Amino acid sequence: MRIPLQGTVRRAPAHCLFFFFFFVCTLSADVSDFDELMYPTLISATYQMGKILIDFEPVDADGVTYRIYRSNQQMASYADLSAGECITEISSNALPFQDEPEGDGKYWYAVSVKTEKEEHSKIVPYQSATGSPVDFSPFPRPVEELDIAPESERSVQILFTPLRLDYTYRLYVRNEEFIDTAGLKPVKDVKGNNRITHRIEQDRPYFFLITTMNRLGVENTDIVSGKNMNESAFILVKKTPKPLPQGPTLQQRIERTLQFSFYRGNYSEALRVFQSMLKEELTSSERGAVHFYIGQCFFYLGEYEKAIKHFILSKESDTYKSSAAVWMERCIDRIE
Repeated sequence: MRIPLQGTVRRAPAHCLFFFFFFVCTLSADVSDFDELMYPTLISATYQMGKILIDFEPVDADGVTYRIYRSNQQMASYADLSAGECITEISSNALPFQDEPEGDGKYWYAVSVKTEKEEHSKIVPYQSATGSPVDFSPFPRPVEELDIAPESERSVQILFTPLRLDYTYRLYVRNEEFIDTAGLKPVKDVKGNNRITHRIEQDRPYFFLITTMNRLGVENTDIVSGKNMNESAFILVKKTPKPLPQGPTLQQRIERTLQFSFYRGNYSEALRVFQSMLKEELTSSERGAVHFYIGQCFFYLGEYEKAIKHFILSKESDTYKSSAAVWMERCIDRIE
C-alpha cells in the first residue's frame, strides 16, 4: 500500500483539460472575429445638389464612433488613410453624412471605427471604402450683376460677369418681377459667354433673370434683385427719329481737304477726295471749283496733260478762269 506524499499535485482529469482548452480557443476566436468585423459595410457616396451624401452600415457594437476620410486617390489599405483627410467623426445617428469639398474634383471615401481605446482601420473596398470616385462640383453661386443695354429697336443685350467658364447660364424673361422659376422655361442657355441677345417688344416692361448651372447640371435658381435680376423693369422706348444734321458745305469740305491733305503734300489723298465730289449733284460754279483743285493735284503729281484737261473744265466757274489760264501755261512749260 502506497501512501501519497504530502504536497503532491493531483492531475486534473482529462475531460476537464479538454473543456479548458476549448474555452480558451473559443474566447480567442471570438476576439479575433470581433477585430475582423470592426469595420462598416456597404459604404455609398452619392452626389446630390452640390453635396456628397455618405452612408454605410454601422458595426454591431455600442459606444463607437466613425471617422470618415476623403482623398483624391483611392484608399485600399490602412496606409492610404495617411494620404487622405479625416473630415469628421460622427455616430451612426448622424448618417447619412453630407460632405461639401471646397473645389471641383473626384473624391474617394473610407470609414474607420473608433472605440475608447483605439481606431480600427480595416479598409475593405466596396465595404468600408469606396471602390470608385465621386465626381463633385460645388453648388453654384448666382451672378453678381446684370447690365441691360439696347442693341437695336427690337433687341437688348444682357451682360454679366461669368463666375466660371465651364458653368451654363440660363436666361429667364417675363413682364413681371420674378418670385421663383417654378413652371418657367428658360429662353436661352449660354456657356463660356458673358452676354445674351434677346428680342423684346417696345414700350413694355421686362424683367431678366440669369441662373447658374454647374458642370454637373445643378442649377441655382435663387433670385437676388439687383444682382442676377434687374431691380426695376426695363423698357425699350420707341425713339422718335431726329432730323439729320446739316453736313458741311462743299466749300467747307474743299477747305478741309486743302488743309489736311493738299497743303501737307498728300496730293494723292486730296485727289481722291476731290474726284469723289464730282459724283455729287453740284452747280456749275461748284463743279468748276472742284475741277480747278483736281488740276492742281495732277500738276504736283507730274501728270500735266490730265491737269490741263481739268483746268479747262474749271472755267465753268468765273472765279477760276484767270487762275486756270496761268496753271495751264505752267503745265505746257513742263511738257515742253
